[in-house]
Amino acid sequence: MIKSGLMNQEIKTDDELSILKKIKQREDYGFYFDFLKNPFYYFEQKPQFSFLFGIFCAFSALLIVIAFNQFEIEAGFYFKSHFQSAETILLILGLAFFLPYIYFEEKHQKRIEAAEEKLPGFLHGLSNLIAGGLTLQEALTEISKDVNNHKNPAKNPNRGMKVSFFEDEIHLIGLKMRSGIAFDSCLEDFGKRYDSKLIERAASVISAAEKSGGLMHLSIDAAVFDIQENVNLKKERDSKQSVYGIVLLISFLLFIGIAVLLIRQFNSMNLLAAQPDSFATAAESSTLIYHMLLIQAFFAGLMIGKLQKGKAAAGLKYSFLMLIIVWIAFTAGGVI
Repeated sequence: MIKSGLMNQEIKTDDELSILKKIKQREDYGFYFDFLKNPFYYFEQKPQFSFLFGIFCAFSALLIVIAFNQFEIEAGFYFKSHFQSAETILLILGLAFFLPYIYFEEKHQKRIEAAEEKLPGFLHGLSNLIAGGLTLQEALTEISKDVNNHKNPAKNPNRGMKVSFFEDEIHLIGLKMRSGIAFDSCLEDFGKRYDSKLIERAASVISAAEKSGGLMHLSIDAAVFDIQENVNLKKERDSKQSVYGIVLLISFLLFIGIAVLLIRQFNSMNLLAAQPDSFATAAESSTLIYHMLLIQAFFAGLMIGKLQKGKAAAGLKYSFLMLIIVWIAFTAGGVI
């Protein structure tokens, strides 16, 4: 029995060394591991690289538009002329190009928010263990063991329970610390991976406390309070600013409706007047207003993103939503 226990402990140690070796390889060749094995996971970690996939989507959309305009489809004959306009083609290509970035950026932001919300609970548990007499590494080892037991189907009674990405990160931090990497460095790497200034600031506070030799659990509690306050303030800001975004969106929709009604009214007046250049003037006016609304829709969406999330890029989804609404309103209204 003793020999068997020693063998199991050796196997466990070998497993941990193997995992640490994989961690080192991942840090050295992270791009190749992530991108070649699962490019979509890599796009979620770094959404800006999803523009590579966006180029492919835009090229595919261009081929579809060309094919649609080349062959007359009886069911879509009415829309054929609308898909031949330069504005519509640019709208389709722009949507296809930015859609992957919009999708992966949204997932990336949700992961950041989830990490910032779960981090105070993790640090609070760590602080309680340290206050109970454990060292930082021992406390983190205990938490990492709990996470490992939760991940192991043989030890976890809730076999169907899915392990969150945050628990995986805790397990990764525990493995790094057992290999000799400092806790603040592990936490700082975690913050850089998720592009969170809040997590990086917490890492700097804990690092300063560890180097100064003060009471570690009090410093961690201070970091927990700082993170929780920032998370609460961010939620409050988002909820308040979202009201302004909704007002901006509703006012823009009303403006679209008024513009379509006015253009149709002016067109009917020109038709009754029957002037020589009335049709050309009406078409030019309609096109001018259409272009102005497209430009306004794009930048209004960016403004909504800036108000709600503090980032203009977060408003791209609203930009294309309003661009599509403008196109549908002018197409269905018979204005263009």
